[in-house]
Parts: sequence; C-alpha cells; structure tokens
Amino acid sequence: MPADTIARFAGQRVLVIGDLMLDEFLWGKVSRISPEAPVPVVRLDRRSVAMGGAANVARNLSSLAVGVDLAGFVGHDRDAEDHDRSSDADLFGSDWICGED
Repeated sequence: MPADTIARFAGQRVLVIGDLMLDEFLWGKVSRISPEAPVPVVRLDRRSVAMGGAANVARNLSSLAVGVDLAGFVGHDRDAEDHDRSSDADLFGSDWICGED
C-alpha cells in the first residue's frame, strides 16, 4: 500500500466490532518427545498474552494513528482480566466492551 494512502488513515476514527480474544504464548524448553504421543514435553518458563481477534485489529489500526473504539463481549474469567491488564488496552476506547452477567 502506498505511503500516502496509509498517511490518510491518521486522525480518522473507527469502530471495530468483533470477537475479543487473547493469544496465549507458553515459553519454555523442550526436554524430550513424549513416548505416548508425538508431542514435545516442555518445561514452562513463562506465559505471555497478546490481544487477538478484533482487539488485534484495533491495536494495528492505532499503530497507524487511527482513533479506535473497540466493541465486543468478554467473559468473567482470567482471560478477561488479562485483557484488561494488557499493555495495549489503553490504545483504544473500551466503552463498548461488555461483560457477561
């Protein structure tokens, strides 16, 4: 995409509606392959999460200097808490994010 086209995104306001999810990454070292199934046996060192789905689209748009409001539903679970604590959560408006009752 030409740079002048991308520059026209700056200052626009967009509402992103969609599935709010987290991408979870498990980091560690593989010690061996399990004899019961062809899967690696991993000693976990850490876990990290990043916004996925519509939240990822919102993050990408905000990197283009687009004002973003995000609309969607989240549950009442650890993933919802991780979503709220994510370092990306302050990049866009969240007034339209609804939780389950």
